Amino acid sequence: FSLRSVEFVYFDFAPCTSVATDHDIGVVQIEAIPSTISQETWQRALDIWRLSEAHQNHSIPPLEDLQFRVTAKDAAAYPINKTEMSQALARGLETAWHIEGDTKNFHLHFLLQLRPNGPLFGLLLNRSPLSLFVVAQDRSLSYTALRPSTAFSMIRLAKPLVGSIICDPMCGGGTMGEVGSVCFPGMFFLVGDFSEVAIAKSHTNLSQRPMVDVVRWDARRLPLRHNVIDAFASDLPFGKRMGNARSNKSLYPPALREMNRCLRGPNSKAILLTAEKKLMLKQSAKHQNSLSLDTYHFVNIGGIEASLFYFHKRYVSPTLLDGCGRLRPTSSHAIAAEGTEQRLAKELTR
Repeated sequence: FSLRSVEFVYFDFAPCTSVATDHDIGVVQIEAIPSTISQETWQRALDIWRLSEAHQNHSIPPLEDLQFRVTAKDAAAYPINKTEMSQALARGLETAWHIEGDTKNFHLHFLLQLRPNGPLFGLLLNRSPLSLFVVAQDRSLSYTALRPSTAFSMIRLAKPLVGSIICDPMCGGGTMGEVGSVCFPGMFFLVGDFSEVAIAKSHTNLSQRPMVDVVRWDARRLPLRHNVIDAFASDLPFGKRMGNARSNKSLYPPALREMNRCLRGPNSKAILLTAEKKLMLKQSAKHQNSLSLDTYHFVNIGGIEASLFYFHKRYVSPTLLDGCGRLRPTSSHAIAAEGTEQRLAKELTR
């Protein structure tokens, strides 16, 4: 398995059926889903599952000893809850495929999710998330450890080049640096945090990783020169287990200002993950003249609706900056009036 941004892989049975929004009719239709799958498709799914189990060095029991469990995900459009969905599908599996259900000691793990365009019915092919093969199995976890698959996707969004310097100013347990050093060779990762506990965990996790440095700092006042970072990728504090909405209001503005200051130049990136959507949008508006918000995407982080914000550094004429690299107070209207190409041509002919 070489996939980095994928947690789990399923065999999709693609059942040719639909589930009604009526409760009683829907339960009956869910129970009938396995009977709509051909025996050939069921055997093919078993063959692929056995290959996957052998690849992961797991023992494979004979067909008559196989046991299963069902994980169901309900949808707002359907009045059927997850328990009813799981029980109905389990009855159908026992009847159609003659396998026994067991929620604890199971071999086969089925997924059922109701969707408007038809149910999603699949068989899990890997027991552990694929992204865990990237990081050390005995790593020291922080309170809100970032998933390696999410860290990989964030770095990949930045489109780094060989030799790029990528920074995580609030690194926690150092997942960003650990994933980056494995999956993005030839790049240098600089990670840091204010918490002594987080720094200790990062040192433990990154001690054997090349091209990664761990520094204790305050993200509101980074000990870095202007224009030295090619990309920021960071999981910002949000939720109740790490930080709170009140403290984030005093953390986000100076932290975003420091990232803007340290980004190298035009088209350098900042990929930031947070559930503080309103606060981030408000702060991005204040920096729109020099740090442009391209887009943001919804991300499910442990059941929390978070957003992934994608910023890029805009070109700013050096004549519009003060001695500290900040915009002069009267520069905003000049930046808005000038196009990027016009400003660049103006600087080249200066």
